[in-house]
Amino acid sequence: MKRIVIVISIIAFIMSCSNGNKNSSENKKVASETEVFKNTLEPADPDLKIIPELIITINDIAEDSTENFQRLQMISVSDDGSIYAGDAGTFSIRKFNTEGKLVTKFGKQGKGPGEFSMFNVGFAAGKNKVYVPDPMTQSVNVFDTDGNFIEKVNTMSKGIGMMTMPVVMTSDDILSYVTQVEQKDGKIILKNSLKILSDNFDEKKKIWGKDIDFDPTDMSKMMTMGNDFPSIAFNDREIFVAKSGLDDFEIVAYDLSGNEKYKIHSPYRKVKYTEKELEMANERIQSFGDENVKQFMKDVKFEETYKKVISGMYFDGAGRLWVAKAQEIKDGDDIELVKLEIFKDGIYQNTIELRDSEGNMITGMIQIKGNRIYSTDTESNSVKIYDF
Repeated sequence: MKRIVIVISIIAFIMSCSNGNKNSSENKKVASETEVFKNTLEPADPDLKIIPELIITINDIAEDSTENFQRLQMISVSDDGSIYAGDAGTFSIRKFNTEGKLVTKFGKQGKGPGEFSMFNVGFAAGKNKVYVPDPMTQSVNVFDTDGNFIEKVNTMSKGIGMMTMPVVMTSDDILSYVTQVEQKDGKIILKNSLKILSDNFDEKKKIWGKDIDFDPTDMSKMMTMGNDFPSIAFNDREIFVAKSGLDDFEIVAYDLSGNEKYKIHSPYRKVKYTEKELEMANERIQSFGDENVKQFMKDVKFEETYKKVISGMYFDGAGRLWVAKAQEIKDGDDIELVKLEIFKDGIYQNTIELRDSEGNMITGMIQIKGNRIYSTDTESNSVKIYDF
C-alpha cells in the first residue's frame, strides 16, 4: 500500500509541476569497514512468540454521518500515544487519545492556509507539531498538536520538492522521501531521495537517493517505481533503511544524524507474485486516491513479476526491528497473512505470523509504537489497536 501512495503522489506532483511549474548454522557479525551482521535462517530465539491482543477499535465516531470517516486513508501516532487519523473523504485529520476517544478535528479541502488540495501522501505527528504535505500546492501545512494552524510552507522555495510519507523522529527532525522533477534533453527526471530535515524544512542530511527516467506514457514502468523507494524505520538511536529492489536483503543502520553504523544481511531469493496477488493489487489501486487521481489511474495496471524484497519495517519498545520480507505464496495459503522477521541488535531472532490472540489475521497498513500495533483498514474505515 505504501508503494501505491508514493507512485500516485509522484504522478500528482508532476501534474502540479506541469500546471504550475541458510547456509551456516550461526548468525554472526562479520568484520569490515562497516560492521555487517550476516544472518542465516536459523533463529536465535526459537521460542519467541508475539501475540497481540485487540484492545481498541476506532470506527464510526458519531451517529451523525457527517462526523464518520468517509475514506480513512492513513494514521500517524505521536510519542505520547495520540492517534491522528487522516480522512481523505473530508480532507480532515482527527485526533484521538490513547483510549481511542475523539479529541479534535482539523483541516478541510482547499488551497488556502490549513487546507489540502490533495490528501494521500502521508503526514507526521511530532511532539509539538503535525506536518501535512500537499503535492498539488507544493507545500506543507503545519499545525500544533491541537490542530491549530501555524503556517503553510512552500517546499519548492525550500529546495525540497515534494515530500511523501514523512515521519518525525525522537530528535524532532523530519525524515521524509522527497522528489524533485527535472527536464533534461526532453526527458523527465525524477530525483528521488530520503532526507533528514529540520523542523523548519532545512536539509540536514541526504541518506539515500536515486534518479529515475519518468515516461508518463509507460504505465507498466510507472507502477514499478515504488520498488525504487526503500522501506524505513527508526528508534531513539538509529534510522534503518532497507535496500530497495528485488534481489538482496540488506538493511543499513544510521545514527540519527545520518551517519552509517552497520548493515544487516539475511538469505533471500526472488519471489514471484501469484495471479491472485496481482488481482488484489489492482483492486486496491483503483480504490485508492482522490477522485481526480482515480480518473488518471483508471487504466493503470500493476503487472510486476517479482516482489519487492522488504515492503515494510517497524520498531517496537523492546528494541526489536520487525521486517516484512517478501513471502512465497502457495496454494491454500492466506494471501493477506503477514509474516515478520524479528531482529535485535542486528541478529535474526525468529519469524512470527501477524495474528491476534483470537487467531485472526492483522491486516491493513500497520504501525508499531512501543508495545502497540496500530492497523489501519481502509476498507472498513477503522483503526484497530493491539497490545503485545
